[in-house]
Amino acid sequence: MSYGLSLATSRIQPPSGARKRSSSPGGGGAVFVNPPYGRNTARWLQKARGEVRLGRAKLVIMLLPARTDTAWFHDEVLPFAHDVRFIRKRLKFGGSKINAPFPSMLVIYKADG
Repeated sequence: MSYGLSLATSRIQPPSGARKRSSSPGGGGAVFVNPPYGRNTARWLQKARGEVRLGRAKLVIMLLPARTDTAWFHDEVLPFAHDVRFIRKRLKFGGSKINAPFPSMLVIYKADG
């Protein structure tokens, strides 16, 4: 399954208290989000799901660490995600020669219809 994407939009602001990393004009379509990894993951997931529910995005795809043992995975991903895709190998970011120290997954929230 493929999704048409645009990088972060100006309509999807980071959760309250989070620092905005990047934005581009647009909104209402498909959005890719690579949020900061850490204690605010649940808030980012709630925000993404809310943007879809409010119609400000039709699709949000989030790149996250595959931490299936966390509360946010069980509370925000399992019950609400349209799809979860586990990435087979560990990612390398930029020109790094070292893989990420954790597995990754894509969490997809999609509007009904």
